[in-house]
Amino acid sequence: MRLDFKFIALTWLLCLSPYTHASTIQPGELLISEVMANPFQVSDANGEWFELFNASADPIDINGITISDAGSNLHEINNGGSLFINPGDYLVLGRNGDTGNNGGFVADYIYTNFTLGNSSDQIILSNAGMPIVRLDYSGLPFGMAGVSAELVQQTITPSSIDYQLTQDTVYGSGDIGTPGSAGSFNFNNVSPVPIPSGLWLFVSAIALFIGTAKSTKPVNWLQNLSS
Repeated sequence: MRLDFKFIALTWLLCLSPYTHASTIQPGELLISEVMANPFQVSDANGEWFELFNASADPIDINGITISDAGSNLHEINNGGSLFINPGDYLVLGRNGDTGNNGGFVADYIYTNFTLGNSSDQIILSNAGMPIVRLDYSGLPFGMAGVSAELVQQTITPSSIDYQLTQDTVYGSGDIGTPGSAGSFNFNNVSPVPIPSGLWLFVSAIALFIGTAKSTKPVNWLQNLSS
């Protein structure tokens, strides 16, 4: 039986590449980093969004997480597969993904049956009924029309949570916010853990083995793996 070395290499790479599933997210690893509850340039139904930040050292898969409030709003994220947030990266969830009429932000995921109150509300992310992160807000800075509220803190911890109005950064049709990118406080002071050198040694060994197992014709193994 002929072994498929490309399949073996890819399988090992997937097994050795860590990521955090929704069921194992720890407090402080996933943050609600920015909220646009009251857009001005477009209606709330079109322009509401909120942003998540991965403060951990591994990719986080949020597929299957439930978005809810303390009332009847409820949406389970169903991306048709994994929905990863890479370490130190942002992901935007919104009510409308059409940049032509949502105020000009780019949504990574569109939710339904969930709205953001202008005066007060909750954003609760949970998995199998267990809360992962929760934001309860009331009044400013969340109710200001056309300006998002962004998370500001000096350390990435579950405590000392504070939000302020996003300053001076205009997106799309004219509202102020930084959907999908760092705002006034750059959370990228969190340094993702690099891929261990042992993994690169393993990959190099696989590459050498594949190269010697083929014919004398030169092989670009990286190109073959991606083909």
